[in-house]
Amino acid sequence: MTWNYRVIHSLAPSGTDPSKDLEPEYSIHEVYYDKAGMPRLMSVNAIAPSGTDLAELKRDIKKYIKALKEPVLEDKDFPRGR
Repeated sequence: MTWNYRVIHSLAPSGTDPSKDLEPEYSIHEVYYDKAGMPRLMSVNAIAPSGTDLAELKRDIKKYIKALKEPVLEDKDFPRGR
């Protein structure tokens, strides 16, 4: 199974009151693809760039920039209980 970083659009409660209207939220997640190349799973939580040294951090950030150039995926298109 292959993976990459992708921007995910979701709807989140506004503020601290979950009964209020939902607001759009965009975040970057790890997305995993099936053998046909279709996105099937995503990380539950958004991820942050990291690395064991500065060079690795720079490589990771480049992957984030690449994610911003890809079409946005919808959270609702992924199964619950990821």
